[in-house]
Amino acid sequence: RHLGPSWVGRRLIMAAESRLGLLESRCPATGWPNVGDGGFRPLALPSLGLDHEPEVWEIRRGCFRPFAWSSRSFSLPPNWSLNVLTGEEAGSSLHWTKLPDFGGGDIKGVWELSRWSWAYPLGRAYLRTGDERFTETFLQLAFDWLDKNPPNVGPNWKCGQEASIRLMAASWALSAFFRSPLVTAAVRARFASLAAVTAQRVEAHLSYALSQDNNHAISEITGLLVAGSLWPSLPGAPARREKARRLLAAASARLFAPDGSFSQHSSNYHRVALDGLCFAAAVAKVAGEPLPGPMEDRMIGVPLRRLVGLGMGILITPGLDKVEATRAAIRGGYVTHLVTGTTVAGALLARRLRKP
Repeated sequence: RHLGPSWVGRRLIMAAESRLGLLESRCPATGWPNVGDGGFRPLALPSLGLDHEPEVWEIRRGCFRPFAWSSRSFSLPPNWSLNVLTGEEAGSSLHWTKLPDFGGGDIKGVWELSRWSWAYPLGRAYLRTGDERFTETFLQLAFDWLDKNPPNVGPNWKCGQEASIRLMAASWALSAFFRSPLVTAAVRARFASLAAVTAQRVEAHLSYALSQDNNHAISEITGLLVAGSLWPSLPGAPARREKARRLLAAASARLFAPDGSFSQHSSNYHRVALDGLCFAAAVAKVAGEPLPGPMEDRMIGVPLRRLVGLGMGILITPGLDKVEATRAAIRGGYVTHLVTGTTVAGALLARRLRKP
């Protein structure tokens, strides 16, 4: 039913669009547009405790954690075209439509640092402390990325889902640093440009994401919702927002069963889709609207203020990649009982929080 003649027809149309240059014409490599600050509306972020995360000091030294694993030394800022899995350089001055789909190793290794996952620990550290060193590091990384990755040029623009994940991180971080004196009107304008280009990139090939019927659809629609809702003064923002809400309602109803199971039999991709929906819910809340579609009634959310001080908090964590997150949850007072394996338990006991 899902991979029949209609699906094949859609894929043939998309291939023709790419070969004929129609995709490139929809999202041209014209440089960063001047769109003002887009009327940015920050996300409502919770207040946090005073503990630091060790990762923020690693980032300031040019060390990053690809795929949330162990810390590795790169540079500050890093080479955004480096494949962190193979060490190969994948930079290109070509439009993303002209780059091959395969070759040069797993492209996720190139995309990893350009997902801007480093923005979250820096933003959380600023919310905890107000220390402008974290703002400086964030802006240094963000501006260098924008300078080295012009719109629609190179491998970091090849995937609409990756562009959407990056815009989610950028919008969250801009919300975290919004009251910093370093975040001037000129700074906000650069992020508005990123939002405008990302929305254009996603819309140009959104049919591809929708045709996959998986987490790509949720992520890219959420990216469109972010651009249309948090930057409401951008050209076309109201129509983009309404389009994203309509598509998100349809996609979430189609991809999630009433019992919560997902179209992909993968707990990791299930999590990615849920991450996108949670972010979409936070964005919808800025506009005072419910999450579109059936998911609002199927999700149980516990505000952070209600988590603090609960008599019992059970955390189940299976992998070493969650050691720091587990430590943060324990330090924050959210966990009274931990269920894990001996390897993770040993890592938790062995690793001490490093102070600056």
